Amino acid sequence: KLVEGGRASYEQQFNKAAFQRDSVALYEKIIAHAGPFTG
Repeated sequence: KLVEGGRASYEQQFNKAAFQRDSVALYEKIIAHAGPFTG
Protein backbone atom coordinates (compact mmCIF):
# COMPACT_ATOMS: atom_id res chain seq x y z
CA LYS A 1 0.00 0.00 0.00
CA LEU A 2 2.79 2.41 0.88
CA VAL A 3 4.49 1.80 -2.46
CA GLU A 4 1.21 2.39 -4.33
CA GLY A 5 0.65 5.63 -2.44
CA GLY A 6 4.20 6.78 -3.12
CA ARG A 7 3.84 6.02 -6.81
CA ALA A 8 0.47 7.78 -7.00
CA SER A 9 1.92 10.86 -5.33
CA TYR A 10 4.94 10.75 -7.65
CA GLU A 11 2.67 10.53 -10.71
CA GLN A 12 0.59 13.41 -9.37
CA GLN A 13 3.69 15.57 -8.97
CA PHE A 14 4.92 14.56 -12.43
CA ASN A 15 1.58 15.40 -14.03
CA LYS A 16 1.55 18.73 -12.20
CA ALA A 17 5.07 19.55 -13.44
CA ALA A 18 4.18 18.53 -16.99
CA PHE A 19 1.00 20.62 -16.83
CA GLN A 20 2.93 23.67 -15.63
CA ARG A 21 5.55 23.18 -18.35
CA ASP A 22 2.82 22.90 -21.00
CA SER A 23 1.13 26.03 -19.62
CA VAL A 24 4.38 27.98 -19.87
CA ALA A 25 4.97 26.72 -23.41
CA LEU A 26 1.44 27.70 -24.41
CA TYR A 27 1.85 31.12 -22.79
CA GLU A 28 5.13 31.69 -24.65
CA LYS A 29 3.45 30.62 -27.90
CA ILE A 30 0.68 33.17 -27.31
CA ILE A 31 3.24 35.89 -26.53
CA ALA A 32 5.20 35.05 -29.67
CA HIS A 33 2.02 35.22 -31.75
CA ALA A 34 0.20 38.15 -30.16
CA GLY A 35 3.12 40.08 -28.73
CA PRO A 36 3.57 41.01 -25.08
CA PHE A 37 0.43 41.99 -23.22
CA THR A 38 0.40 45.56 -22.03
CA GLY A 39 -1.03 46.13 -18.59
